Amino acid sequence: MVEFGHLFTKTTQKNLGDGHLWFSVVARPPRSRFTRLQRVTCCLCLLYMTMLTSAMFYETVPESPGSNAITFGPFSLSPEQIYVGVIGTIIVFPVNLLIVTFFRKAKPRKKRPSRIQAAMQRNILTQSTSTLGGALKTPDPLSHRDIVLEKNERVGENMSMYNQSRSATTVSIQLPSTTPASLTKAYDKGQQSLSNISIPEAFEYKEDAGKGKRKKKKKPLELPWWFTIVAWILMWILILGSAFLVTMYGITFQETKAQKWITSMIISFLTSIFLTEPVKVFLLAIFFSLIIKKVDEDEDEEEGEADEEEPQLQTDEMWLHPPETYGAAKPRKIAYKPPNPAALEEAREKRIKELKMYDILREIIFYCLFLWLLMVISYGNRDPYGFLLKRHMDDLFVFKGSITMDFTKLQNSTHFWHWYKEGLVPGLRASVWYNNDPPLGQRGFLGDRTCRMMGYATMRQVRVKPGQCRIHDLLTKVIKECNEAYSIMEEEDGSFGVGWVPFNGTSTVNNSSPEYTYRTSSELDGYPHYGLLTVYGGGGYVAELRGSARTLLALGERLEREKWIDKYTRAVLVEFTCYNPGINLFSIGTMVAEFPETGGVFTSYRFEPTRLFNYLGSAMGFQIFCEVSYFVFIFFFMYKEGRKMWRARCKYFSEFWNLVEFSIIAFSIGGAVVFFYRLLLTDTLTTSFKESHGNSYIKFQYVGYWNEMYSYMLGFICCLGTLKFLKLLRFNKRMSFLAATLRHSTKHLFAFAVMFFIVFFAFVQFFTLDMGTQILNFANVLYASESCMQMMLGKFDFWGLASASELAPYFFVLFVVLVSWITINMFLSIMNESFTAVKNDLSKQPNEYEMVDFIVTRFKLWTGLGAPKAGQPTTSTTPDKLNNEKTEGQDKENSVETDLNHFPEKVDRLLNTVGRVYFDLETNSGKDAFKQMLKDNKLKAKMHSGGYGNGLKDPEAEDLAML
Repeated sequence: MVEFGHLFTKTTQKNLGDGHLWFSVVARPPRSRFTRLQRVTCCLCLLYMTMLTSAMFYETVPESPGSNAITFGPFSLSPEQIYVGVIGTIIVFPVNLLIVTFFRKAKPRKKRPSRIQAAMQRNILTQSTSTLGGALKTPDPLSHRDIVLEKNERVGENMSMYNQSRSATTVSIQLPSTTPASLTKAYDKGQQSLSNISIPEAFEYKEDAGKGKRKKKKKPLELPWWFTIVAWILMWILILGSAFLVTMYGITFQETKAQKWITSMIISFLTSIFLTEPVKVFLLAIFFSLIIKKVDEDEDEEEGEADEEEPQLQTDEMWLHPPETYGAAKPRKIAYKPPNPAALEEAREKRIKELKMYDILREIIFYCLFLWLLMVISYGNRDPYGFLLKRHMDDLFVFKGSITMDFTKLQNSTHFWHWYKEGLVPGLRASVWYNNDPPLGQRGFLGDRTCRMMGYATMRQVRVKPGQCRIHDLLTKVIKECNEAYSIMEEEDGSFGVGWVPFNGTSTVNNSSPEYTYRTSSELDGYPHYGLLTVYGGGGYVAELRGSARTLLALGERLEREKWIDKYTRAVLVEFTCYNPGINLFSIGTMVAEFPETGGVFTSYRFEPTRLFNYLGSAMGFQIFCEVSYFVFIFFFMYKEGRKMWRARCKYFSEFWNLVEFSIIAFSIGGAVVFFYRLLLTDTLTTSFKESHGNSYIKFQYVGYWNEMYSYMLGFICCLGTLKFLKLLRFNKRMSFLAATLRHSTKHLFAFAVMFFIVFFAFVQFFTLDMGTQILNFANVLYASESCMQMMLGKFDFWGLASASELAPYFFVLFVVLVSWITINMFLSIMNESFTAVKNDLSKQPNEYEMVDFIVTRFKLWTGLGAPKAGQPTTSTTPDKLNNEKTEGQDKENSVETDLNHFPEKVDRLLNTVGRVYFDLETNSGKDAFKQMLKDNKLKAKMHSGGYGNGLKDPEAEDLAML
């Protein structure tokens, strides 16, 4: 009874129904002083005070520079709003707790009438009403009336005591008349009879023992009744004052701030329901279970008895056992009766099932909390404004409208230089105002005047070495030189003079310039970049785009005049990084113009919005808390999986879910390493920016690379963590259909995959060889495979295929018939057959864990919505037992009917046997003699404490009359 598990469970169940402010409105104990009206009003007060604290927060604290909000409709949810909601709930909690304590501990002003007294009065009225018709006649007053004198310290104990020892507490006195003399005589006779009663040993009063053992019970803390009035006044002052101030604040709020305030208020409401109140309940349960270690008595019952008047004796009543003589009579102990083995086994199985259910439920709740922390961290790395920033960068640098200004429509180097002058430079520098005033205070800002350049932009060129291509002998006289494709191993890395002439001079005096000097990837802090055609190295020939807009235009004109882009140029990469302080996002931009050996220009671009300043704003503490909590979970998982790995050894990696758990831990640790390394790189670059005032070379491409790796790891963790829910839902056999179906169809799917790959790859080769030179989607095997998969899904351009090749339409029809119709239907047939086999197999197995039914049933019992009726069994009925229970019920009904038909005959045999053994059968039969014996000994009067002379019926006498 004093173990932690038992005390914690019992205390938690009680406090959730009474201590939880919101839940107790529905599940309030019936005898609690804290009424539902008071509870609802306290909830209203808590809601208004929470609204006020949230409004005051948004009025005084400035908004954070970044928004990591999840938008749904007109509202948004950000860590800042969650922080405001939680803090607001914590602030108003003590005040609300004080009001609740006043209501709960205040004594009532007037006590309720005694229920025993009220029941006795109703009994008198009922008797008077039932005998009203007979009052007009001449009845036999007080004849055959039973006077029962009984001590009534606790009704429940005395009724039990009386039922077990009625012969020791009952005196029957027959009053022949109601004259004063006869009443006095009868009273004296009754006193004499009471004095002759021998008190059983179980009811004897021992003064010394009673004084030594009985202790006065300590009363709980109670407040005067007028504290209820104080609580009402205080509560309505808070409600009305909060409502007035909230209205005043709401008038000054704009739409965005009002939406944030409403969201924080809703979060506070949910936090109060699902965080602060449950935490209060669990902390109290832990306190009582670990420190006090005392069985929690039912305070509501004690309050109900204390708030009720004590029952008073009537003028014609007296105590049967006076306290000064006999003390408190206790009921005799009932002999031990062993439980039914079948019922005991059923109860044991039910309890084991409940324990397993609770383990699964705890695991699900535990893992849901872990997954929630993972989602907070993962989506905290992504910002909804990131897409808007990326689109803004596209409009600022890429899509300019005309063919010579749109970066995606460049066709030659001339177009490139035109885009440089009309598109790139105006985007990199803030232009003059509408009245030709210079952009004072906006040095280093982009053309949008909101994003600040981190350092300066660069234009990097990668080249190939001349003379690396061999010309066919038949064309050597016509073609003097050819240029091969770009390769990192064959990249040009020498220094040249202006105009790509050979270098002449020394390191200090020469014919070169910085734009014609090769710089390695380590000098540029660069890394390889994947373009449309190939992968380009991190080094090259760099033109620094620094200075004013006029300086940049002059640089472009000079490089164009010097033919900086020539036939050996394979790619020009424009790289820069900017920061938007309004949304706390960096944008790492890379625009690539590729000049292949075939001629023309292929362009690609990438703007990567990145959040590198994670710990900024009012939600910083909340985010750190989530990250620390997440790694507490990871350490726990490491400990658990380490033990499993130590026990299973190599067999540990043979189970799929163990691999999933191991991958989650590995990616989490890897993500933490990447995160801190990215944080170190960001701190180094921002420190350099601060020291140089933004004038030094700062390249964030390397940071962007690690940020992308960090995003990949978060994506893998979220994917695996979500898939793990399939394991947590293992309690329901229907949830295992997918895994069981795939497991059953493994061999068939493997054979099908081989056949499908052969057919599919045959068509991929044809489309690549036949249309690779005509359609980009079939330019190589990879592109052709992607296009064929799209054709299987119904996405294709038939007329484009027909115009590219005359055979394409025929092969397309053949592809649709063989792949889309035949092979796909074969796959569906395999899956249907496996699904049917698995379904038939699982239907024969009992559903061990009906988790949903269990949760619903427990919730109904907890709230009182599904409480069983009196006499109704509370054992759970599973679907697998319905047929057996129905059959057993029918058999029991048939058996009961048979027994009832033979019951009168068996009773007659019993009575005749008793009569032959114990009575004289010559004068009366066995049945009549037995009835006469009952009448002679006044059994009717001794079977009931109140007597039946006042119009009440004796059920036992009626049963005897039926005999």
